[in-house]
Amino acid sequence: MSNFHRIGFGAGTALLAAALLTLTGCDQNEPPRPQSTLEANNTTAATETAQTRQTPPPRTDSQGRPIAQVNVEDFSDNAEFVTDPNFTEVIPADPDQIAQARRMDQSAVNQTNTRQPQAAGAPRLTFDRIDHDFGKVYDIDPVATTFAFRNTGDAPLQIQRIHASCGCTTAELSKRVFEPGEEYTLEVAFRPQGQGPSNKHITVTSNDPNQPSIRLRVSADVVPPVTMEPARLMLGTIEAGQGFDGTMTVMSRDPSMQIVEINAPEVQGLTFETVDYTGDIPEGDDYPGRKVIIARIAPDAPTGSVNAKFVVRVLAAAQPGDEPRTRNVDGFITGLIRGDLITQPRFIRVTESTPGRPFESRALLTTESGRSFNVSKVEVSNSTIEDLEVDFEPAPEEGGWWIIIRGTTTARAGAFRGEVVAHTDLEEGPKPIIFNGIVRAQGLPAQGGARSGTPTSQPRRPIN
Repeated sequence: MSNFHRIGFGAGTALLAAALLTLTGCDQNEPPRPQSTLEANNTTAATETAQTRQTPPPRTDSQGRPIAQVNVEDFSDNAEFVTDPNFTEVIPADPDQIAQARRMDQSAVNQTNTRQPQAAGAPRLTFDRIDHDFGKVYDIDPVATTFAFRNTGDAPLQIQRIHASCGCTTAELSKRVFEPGEEYTLEVAFRPQGQGPSNKHITVTSNDPNQPSIRLRVSADVVPPVTMEPARLMLGTIEAGQGFDGTMTVMSRDPSMQIVEINAPEVQGLTFETVDYTGDIPEGDDYPGRKVIIARIAPDAPTGSVNAKFVVRVLAAAQPGDEPRTRNVDGFITGLIRGDLITQPRFIRVTESTPGRPFESRALLTTESGRSFNVSKVEVSNSTIEDLEVDFEPAPEEGGWWIIIRGTTTARAGAFRGEVVAHTDLEEGPKPIIFNGIVRAQGLPAQGGARSGTPTSQPRRPIN
C-alpha cells in the first residue's frame, strides 16, 4: 500500500494544480527526456543556490502531517517536482474538465472584444460619399450635384434637419421618411461667389442612433468674370518728395473688356491712369482681356499714411459670346509717405477721461535732420469732438514747435479721435498728426487710477 495519503479536492483546486503543471511544462503522461549539457549545468547551479538558502520549518496540518508548499520563485524551465511519501498527494482534475474551463475563458474574452451589434429596430443613414469637388467653376450660374444615400438599418429612417453653412449653398429633399433598404438622393446646388478655393458644408440630421449628424462637403475653385492683381497695392515707405508709381492689372474673360471709370476718394497727391497691357498672355488663359492701372503718388504728396479704397468699373461679358455688362472690381492702396518732419509722440493722446471735462494735450513737432522750420498754421480734420481748438507755439529748447489741442471731452462715454494738420515752410507739405482718447462712464477708474470727479494732473510735455 502506498505511503501517500489520498484525499479528494474540489474542481477549483484541481484546476489550480493542472495550471501549475502546465506552467512548469510538466505532463504526467510524458516520459522524462534526457537533459542537455546546458540544462544539466543550470540544474546544478539551481541546486547549489537552493542549498545556500535558509529552509523554513515545515508546516503541518491538524493531524501533524506535512503540507505541500510551492514557491513561485523556484519555477523555471529546469525545475523538477520531487515526491515525498510524507506529503499529501494532489489528484489533478480530469483533462476534459481542464479543456472545458479553457473554452469558457476564451468565450468570455471573445465576448469582451467583439463590438455589440446595432440593436434591432434601429435605422441607419449611409451615404455613398460625403465630399464632392466641382473643380474650376465660373461665377455665372449655379452648379449642382447629388449625394445618394440608403437606409441600411431595419427601422424607418427620418431626416429631421438639413442645414447649409452658407446661403450660396442649398440642399433639397422631396421626402423625409425612408423605409429599411430604401435608396434616395439629396440634391445640392452651389452658387459660386468670390474668387479662389471655396468650401461649403451641409449637415444632415436624422434619427440614426449611431450617427445622428452627418456633414457633407462641396468644394470648388471659383473663377470670377473680372478680377485684379494685386487687389491690394502695398506701397511700403516712400520718402517725401520722391513720388511713386504702382501698377495693377485688371483681367477679364472677355478679350474686349473696357475700363469705364475709376471711383476713388480724394487723396491729395494720388491719381490713377489706365494703359493697355503689353505683356504676353498664355494660350488658353482664363483671362485673355487685360488692362493696366497705374496708381501714382506725386512728389508733393503730403507725408503720413496712405489708405484708399477704389472701385474699377468695367464693361465686359461673363464669357466670350455673352452680352457685355458693367461689373465692379475693388482695389486698395496702403503705404506711408515719410518726410523730415516727425512728432514726439507719434500720436497726441488725450489723458482726461472724465465726461464733460476740459483737457489740453500737445505733441512736439521737429525735423529728423535737425533743420529749422516755421509753422504757419494748424487746422483740425475729421474730429469727433466739437469746438476743438488747436494752437502752436515755439519750442526753442527742443528745436521745434509745440502743437496744442484744447477742448472738452464728450458728455457720453466712448472713444474719440481726429487729426490735426500742421502747415510748415518745408517743401514736403503739411504734416498730419492723429489725436485720440477714451471717455469713461461716471464712477469708473480714469487713466492713471483717478476716479471721475477727481482733478487730473496736466499732461507732461515730451522730453527731447
